Amino acid sequence: MNIDTLNSEFGIEGAARFSEDRGGLTLLSLRTGGATAEVYLYGAHVRSYQPVAGRPVLWMSRASRFVGPSCDASGDGSFGKPIRGGIPVCFPWFGVHPTDRNLPNHGFVRLKMWNVASVERTESGALTAKLSTASDSETLRLWPHEFEASLLLTLSNDLAVSLEIRNAGASPFTMTEALHAYFAVSDIRMVTLHGLDGAEYVDKLFESDRRLRQRGAVRFTAETDRPYLDMPDACTIEDAGWGRTIRIEKSGSRSTVVWNPWIAKARRMEDFGDDEWTGMLCVETANALTDAVSLDPGAAHTMGMKVGVDHDG
Repeated sequence: MNIDTLNSEFGIEGAARFSEDRGGLTLLSLRTGGATAEVYLYGAHVRSYQPVAGRPVLWMSRASRFVGPSCDASGDGSFGKPIRGGIPVCFPWFGVHPTDRNLPNHGFVRLKMWNVASVERTESGALTAKLSTASDSETLRLWPHEFEASLLLTLSNDLAVSLEIRNAGASPFTMTEALHAYFAVSDIRMVTLHGLDGAEYVDKLFESDRRLRQRGAVRFTAETDRPYLDMPDACTIEDAGWGRTIRIEKSGSRSTVVWNPWIAKARRMEDFGDDEWTGMLCVETANALTDAVSLDPGAAHTMGMKVGVDHDG
């Protein structure tokens, strides 16, 4: 659908509007009395969430690429480039593919166009937007399983995002997944992450699957890449520099992945500004590594996160 058709069918005056954004990507902007949010149809990628009286909650890299999928003369499609920041959707694998490093990191649904299923206002004044996608000839070439996926956003003062995956094929499959949220912070060196005390994690900076145990809150003094496993609990980002706490509740998730590239890795990444590492922290709602999810034919699994902000004083 073109922009005019989308606005005619799904737009809500003063609350939900489609527009063309960078790289020609279609963007849905949502506004309630308490907050705003934006999501691309490309990848069902949440770009922003911001309380009306506050700072942005999600971080976006100024070096991010905005390149959607394309088709050649034969009609065959090619995937686009990942967007750096916001909330990318990772499925059907999280991180590097376990057997083929040439396949896209974090799977392929974040590189596909999604469809708009609905945009509605609830009786409470919240807005909901549902996007969907499914397996096709290109995804089946990379991962031989049929699936249906939907992303549901609910915006009030808080932002809730849920990802449902349904096995649409005739055989079972196992998947890993994440809502790979990038949070904006004043300075990562002034941030404390609570809620993971006692949890076991794998330090991905080392070539080992050995589990370590978190002691106390997480503080940041160097590159960090840790999947915390069998960890269903909520986390909070305490940001002393901005005097706020970001609440991250989750459901259907057994993993929490914590990531910041720090100095050297940020410089090696083409779509990440050299000095941007100070202003972001990934706290990802996930099912990763040994927390993989298996689905029988016809079965579905829903994983969700809810984000809100509290201010000091």
